[in-house]
Amino acid sequence: MTATFAHDRWWFGCYGAPKLLLVTDADFQMKGPFEFDCSLGIEGLPEGRLLSASGRCEKDTGRTGSVRIAVPDEKTGLRYLNAEGNDQK
Repeated sequence: MTATFAHDRWWFGCYGAPKLLLVTDADFQMKGPFEFDCSLGIEGLPEGRLLSASGRCEKDTGRTGSVRIAVPDEKTGLRYLNAEGNDQK
C-alpha cells in the first residue's frame, strides 16, 4: 500500500484483487474507491499531476514495474498522460 497527500486529496494505492485507488478529501471524506493500479507508489507533481507506480509478478519472469504520469479523473480516479502530456488513448 502507498499513500500521499497532493492537490487537496489523500491518495491511497492498495494491493489486492482488484487493485484499488482510494481517494479522500483533506478531512478523509471518501471521494471514491476506483479500480486503478498505483499500488507500488503515488506522489504529487506540479500542475495537478501525479506520479503513479504499478507492477506485476509473473511466475516465470519475475517482477516488473513502471512509473507513469497521471491526472485526477472523477470517473476513474486517475487517467494516464502520454509523453507529450496529453490524455493517453
